Amino acid sequence: MSGRWTLDARFLRGKIRLLQLDSEGKLEVRELKSSYPFYFDPLKHGAEELGRSLIETPFVVEVSIEDWLMPPWYDSRKELVKVEVDCAPCFKKIARRIESMGIAKRLNLQPSSESLALMRMGITMLDWEGKDPWRLEFDFPPLRIMQIKDISPDDALIASSELTTSGVIDRNIEKIRKEKIGSQAVGEFTEGHHIALIESRWVTCEEVYAPVCIEEHGNPVEDLIGLMELSRLSYSNLDETAEKSIGKILTDIEAMEAVNRRMAVPQARLRGDGWRGIEERSE
Repeated sequence: MSGRWTLDARFLRGKIRLLQLDSEGKLEVRELKSSYPFYFDPLKHGAEELGRSLIETPFVVEVSIEDWLMPPWYDSRKELVKVEVDCAPCFKKIARRIESMGIAKRLNLQPSSESLALMRMGITMLDWEGKDPWRLEFDFPPLRIMQIKDISPDDALIASSELTTSGVIDRNIEKIRKEKIGSQAVGEFTEGHHIALIESRWVTCEEVYAPVCIEEHGNPVEDLIGLMELSRLSYSNLDETAEKSIGKILTDIEAMEAVNRRMAVPQARLRGDGWRGIEERSE
């Protein structure tokens, strides 16, 4: 496959910085102009008036009115205000203030504005640009992966491998005493690799030179391929996906379809009723 394969995305003001690979695994950094969408349901005034007030808000670059299907049965429509901003984290505080004033409320909080920006631009994470993430096909450039794993109280296993379309090729496996694993050593071990997988209490991602690093604890799936698939489908970075629950990831994926169909989803109100067993729930 020719073109660019996206390894990582960083969301900056007015642009997205992509770390991409070519078909031979060579890294390239690209910056693409971008904005990030938010959706508001007007409460006190109509959509047009809300839009005029929001266009004067800091970080807002564009406002438009869209016709959306409304819950609970999605058999009615309402005009919502779509706001494009150049800095999603900066605007979130303003959005909360707008909601606290009772002027409007945000809808479709999932997926994130950053994921929606990638989807709109046709940039699928851990895949070739413009490819459908739902196709059942493994097709990626050579990925160099470093894994550091505790195997005893005193020893760690350091494994270097290459992931290709045809499978995993082991390049080097070495056992090392933990007392010799310092920051410089970790950096040297991981240099030249695309992804570092850390399963050690002695090492953190801060010491790693690889552009993508995952500290493996609480990941939603056990293997790297599964994590990559979830990142593709949810338009999320690999390290971010590793920190989410499987429920959050699946909800993000479903929520993307709601945005595509312009189906408004209100903010969920979750009850913190604590853990209950089967017997308690059946009472």
